[in-house]
Amino acid sequence: MAKKYAIESFDRVLRDLLNSDQIFGGKLIVFGGNFRQTLPIVHKGQREDYISASLINSYIWPHLQKIRLTENMRAFLDPSFSDFLLNIGNGTQATIANDKIQLPSSMIVSFINDDQQSLHTLIDTVYPSLSSFCPQNSTLINRAILSTTNDIVHEINQILIQKFPGEEIKYISFDETINPTKQADHGDFLNTIHPQDYLHIC
Repeated sequence: MAKKYAIESFDRVLRDLLNSDQIFGGKLIVFGGNFRQTLPIVHKGQREDYISASLINSYIWPHLQKIRLTENMRAFLDPSFSDFLLNIGNGTQATIANDKIQLPSSMIVSFINDDQQSLHTLIDTVYPSLSSFCPQNSTLINRAILSTTNDIVHEINQILIQKFPGEEIKYISFDETINPTKQADHGDFLNTIHPQDYLHIC
């Protein structure tokens, strides 16, 4: 997701530090990524801005040796979904009006009455029975609900926590400010922050 400008700056720094004209000062650098999934972030940018900021449009790109994975190890259990994603990435998936892609009915959870009811329907579809996943069942880690904001992630996590089997145990977080004199002013605020909620089940 790094913009090409950051990588080019890194190249120039290494060349300067090592007093070398070779790419990255002659050092071995390994990049990993998928341009189909993680393009650079350009605030309020258009399609051409994302492409322009990508590493493939840098003077560095021709100097890189490209190594491609040939098997998707996580797609063995759902080859039809894997093929669907690959067709979209290759531009071969059939489209409807205005070049839009129609999702198969098997991938759609219909909207029901209101947002809350639809959200619960989505959760029940992805996690039909949380008690059946526990304990020691890897099926759970292959399921996820993606969202655009942390607030919605937190809301979904709270709903799921209520569905977990067993008794709820609450642990109070211990947050401190760098400056101890500011603790009284900011302690409550620090406990309201939910940075990148993740769901962990043991």
